[in-house]
Amino acid sequence: MNRVRLNSVLQLLVIGSIAVVTPLAFAVFYAANSFDELVNRHRGEVQQLVGATRDSMSSRNLVVDMERVALQYQLLGQEGFQNLFNDLYASFMNNLERLQPVLPPDAQEAFLAPLAAQVAEIHTAIRELPANSAELEVALKGFARVSELANDLNRRVRQLVDDRITATEERIGQAQGHVFMYSVLVIPITTLLLLLFIYWVSRPIGQLKQAIHQLGDNDYEHNIHVGGPADLNHLGELLDWLRQRLHELEQEKRKFLRHMSHELKTPLAGLREGTDLMGEEIPGPLTDSQKDVVNILKKNTHTLQRLIDNLLDYNLLLESDKVHLEPTAIDSLIHRVVENYQLLTKPRNVRFELQGPSLTFSVDKAKLRAAVDNIISNAVSFSPQNGVVSVYWRETEAGLEITVIDDGPGISERDQARIFEAFYQGEARRQGSYKGTGLGLSIVWECMTAQGGRAYVRNEPGRGAAFILELPNPHIRGTV
Repeated sequence: MNRVRLNSVLQLLVIGSIAVVTPLAFAVFYAANSFDELVNRHRGEVQQLVGATRDSMSSRNLVVDMERVALQYQLLGQEGFQNLFNDLYASFMNNLERLQPVLPPDAQEAFLAPLAAQVAEIHTAIRELPANSAELEVALKGFARVSELANDLNRRVRQLVDDRITATEERIGQAQGHVFMYSVLVIPITTLLLLLFIYWVSRPIGQLKQAIHQLGDNDYEHNIHVGGPADLNHLGELLDWLRQRLHELEQEKRKFLRHMSHELKTPLAGLREGTDLMGEEIPGPLTDSQKDVVNILKKNTHTLQRLIDNLLDYNLLLESDKVHLEPTAIDSLIHRVVENYQLLTKPRNVRFELQGPSLTFSVDKAKLRAAVDNIISNAVSFSPQNGVVSVYWRETEAGLEITVIDDGPGISERDQARIFEAFYQGEARRQGSYKGTGLGLSIVWECMTAQGGRAYVRNEPGRGAAFILELPNPHIRGTV
């Protein structure tokens, strides 16, 4: 079965809206149609019952009028009363005729037929018998039976109205129950369709968001695929094309850095060797001004050597994700790194403050040393004259934590979000002539994440920047 491919987000929105609205529209239509049918069905019935009630009450009144006219005719014998009785009789029979289709057969047999026969008998007596005859007097006694039957008929009609009203209420209740049942069914169906529609819309958008984060995190290895409508799918294809281009550019950048680093390292080695020989006065004695020049050369060659080493370390970290864990004395590692900066910090009288217990952790020694070395180098570079670089380490519930705090200007919130990116340099400026490449902190990030740890920065109140390195619970830990 071929999958249906939507061409656009607009088409998806239209189809989803129709799918969600359709059950609700059906429920509204069903409710309106049900009650409309119920109203139309009972409108005629109500009119019929109202007419039956009116005819029933009118018939009972006509019986009273016919009895009065009949007695007047009996006493006075005037033909006018006889004609009036005929008119009343005609109206009475018309009422019975209209009641006949309303009443059920049993009521017709019990009330209508006897009532019509009794009144017809009296009508015949008045029309044919003399006014003062004994036979007419006997016939008029039948009004007692007529009155009784008329009252019974009236009660039967009222009962019929009550029964019809009860039946109508039951039908209305059933209709309400059906509408409620359909409404209860429509709510979960509509909710399900709405959730499905939200999933159809949010899934490709979530894939786009994930793809953008993937590119932002420099993950160029995994393909990008976005489902959903054709336009979003095409956008996913464009993002995947962008991923491939960025991956190619990243490879070219790494290749360039690798080649440049190696190409610079060879002549730099000769330059350092030559300056060392001159500093040792192997070619011959130097004047004081010449020694100053040699010292400047040595200092700058060391700076250049560090820059090249950072480039090589960065390339090595990008190309190798292997981690070699070994038990390492953390305090000894930190002390050895700090010793390398003692001479560098003397001109500005920057001193170190070290505090932490003797701990042994199973870590990648080379990577942890590179991370510590770079954050200490960064702290020294930004520390002012007579500043203090504090290095603390401790064991936490999560694992190992190393904190390096300087007395520099700190790092702005905008720079904190990007400080660990390669080649990014923030607003703050280093002390001294060494400007850096922006690779040191990215090396810190790569070294920590390779071991499953993390690095982050915050501004320490009353001090400068505080860089924190965290490693998860090690395989080996203890006191040495």
